[in-house]
Amino acid sequence: MGTPRPIHRYPSWVAESIHLEIPAKNHEGCRIFLNKYNPVLAQSSQSNHAGMFNLLPRDTVFFDLFDQLVDHGVSAALQLQSTARVFPKVEGHVQQIRDLEHAADALAHTALERLDRTFITPLDREDIHTLVGELDDIIDSIDFLAKRFTLYHFQSIEADFHKQTDVLVRAVSALKPAVHRLRTSRKLVDYAADLKTI
Repeated sequence: MGTPRPIHRYPSWVAESIHLEIPAKNHEGCRIFLNKYNPVLAQSSQSNHAGMFNLLPRDTVFFDLFDQLVDHGVSAALQLQSTARVFPKVEGHVQQIRDLEHAADALAHTALERLDRTFITPLDREDIHTLVGELDDIIDSIDFLAKRFTLYHFQSIEADFHKQTDVLVRAVSALKPAVHRLRTSRKLVDYAADLKTI
């Protein structure tokens, strides 16, 4: 085997943007190597738990955008629920849903634009693209429905529609903690039970 490339040859921004975690059985040898070539990475390795190798960047902008999108989804669902309750005086709530839809589109555009400019992403690129699209679709669908109130001039709303808006609020609200948890974990099985009851 040849001599390993010294870690200190990598640009400083690389060293500052990753967490390096060492398997326990190799921890001591790697610690000595890191101390020799790059104290910055050595300190990073000692500050993390042993047992895995993690190259996820510290950039949290994508997760912030996910959280904002799901927050807009919850708000839109609540507005639709309120629209049903105050029917037929729906204009104000319909407009608020429309505003939320426009804001969500802007967030989705920001996320996808950032995806195109980011070399190392915290999740797989296709997963980010899908998640952003699905979260935005929730709000688009709510807006699509809300527009029908003023377009078709309904005279009444059936009781089942009220129940459906309640289910929608519960479903979208259940997404919020799951999406937020993506910052620290990809295991969302803990939320499966709640989702199955909706």
